[in-house]
Amino acid sequence: MSTQHCLLLILTASASAGAQRAPASEAASFAAELDHLLGVPAGLTADAAAEGALVTSFEVEGRRDALDAAEDQVTQAAVGYLPRINLAARALRLSAITPPLFGPLVIAPESPEGPLSSSAVLVNTPVRFAALRNQTAAEISLTIPVSDYLLRIVPAHSAARHSAAGASLILRAARRQVATNGRLVFYGWVRARLQLVIADASVAQAKAHLADVMQLREVGRVPQADALRVEAQLAAAELLRARALEARAVQLQKLQTLLHATGAQEPAIGEDVRAAVAPLPDALESSRWVDRAMNQRPELKALAASTASLVEQANAQRAGIYPRLEAVASATTANPNPRFFPPQDRYDTTSSRRASRACFSSVTALRAWASSAERAALVAHASVGDHPS
Repeated sequence: MSTQHCLLLILTASASAGAQRAPASEAASFAAELDHLLGVPAGLTADAAAEGALVTSFEVEGRRDALDAAEDQVTQAAVGYLPRINLAARALRLSAITPPLFGPLVIAPESPEGPLSSSAVLVNTPVRFAALRNQTAAEISLTIPVSDYLLRIVPAHSAARHSAAGASLILRAARRQVATNGRLVFYGWVRARLQLVIADASVAQAKAHLADVMQLREVGRVPQADALRVEAQLAAAELLRARALEARAVQLQKLQTLLHATGAQEPAIGEDVRAAVAPLPDALESSRWVDRAMNQRPELKALAASTASLVEQANAQRAGIYPRLEAVASATTANPNPRFFPPQDRYDTTSSRRASRACFSSVTALRAWASSAERAALVAHASVGDHPS
């Protein structure tokens, strides 16, 4: 046997033995690399990503502000049940004028009250009233909107409460959506990192395979076409690795943007995604899952609350078509009090009670607004009924 044939047999035997040992060693090395990469104690987990997204989300903050505004509107609508109290005070300093002559009067200063006798002495006397330059007054009034209690305030308060309930449901839905997005972005980033690990292993395996093929090619055991095919496999593996690097950078940027931690160091993976996923608490048919979603999704409940709010707003606006009845009581202290004649330089207190009625002139505008609110409520109701999930 020639030396060349002996060398060829040795290379073939070593290659076969290496091929048998390679899968076990590569699997152990790959498992060790995954153990080092996954489940890091101080690393980032899906729950931590969801919590960080909730803490830094501008959408959640905006929904929370909208809920605060809606709750303030409920308080403002509830204030409408209270009677209105108005306080007013004024002080005037008038310019000096010549007191006007009331007119000459004929009086009998020496005669008692009653009919005058034929011998009564009559005197012609001019009469003037003092022109008071300083005038002060204070008034307090209490207004009870009798008709508004039934026609305006109750529907407006109910509409505000429905709006607040809808804002609370929208906030709950936003929190769930943001938390879900945080978990999805986290797992997308983990997948990109694991794809890079697989791409690195593929490149290393392709390089090792190419080295073995080149050795066999030198002794003439492998044709040139097979060597070129292995080189093409290495190029494809390197291309996949380059794409995996780009995907990792993109997913890391998404994660940092969601957590508002742009420019921070890439965290470690604190969750071992190789663990088995826990089964669902109960197995339901797909149709029953849809029914549960229709009954429990906060977005759909928010649409229902918005529908109820629009209906109550339409009822409140329609009340403007009818006359408004108010009961008003007031008390006035003034110097001089205009109810006393002639004017006197002193403080006098008077009171009054009245019932007023007012009609809204633009009935057409009110009906148009109420009709538009009703149409919006119908659209919202249709959205609830047609929502797929």
